[in-house]
Amino acid sequence: FNNAFPVFRGWHLLPYIGGGLGDAQVHYGNSNFTNTFHHHDNEFAYQGMVGVHFAMASMPNTVWSLGYRYLGTDNHNIHSNNLELGVRFHF
Repeated sequence: FNNAFPVFRGWHLLPYIGGGLGDAQVHYGNSNFTNTFHHHDNEFAYQGMVGVHFAMASMPNTVWSLGYRYLGTDNHNIHSNNLELGVRFHF
């Protein structure tokens, strides 16, 4: 489950903040020709996100976005830092 909340509505520049909780399937292990070890677990996962959407007046049906997302699990010390760049087209 994830949710993002726009901070200010009605602007061309729309900052957002959000978070999520859920399940992550974690795969780890080692394999070669003589030894195969694979393991997977389901872990509780959480994430936080922050960013900005930008709508240009010259392109009214297009929204650009730049954001940061952190993902972590409660076990195995697994985490991820992501920088996101996106574009949405509204029809």
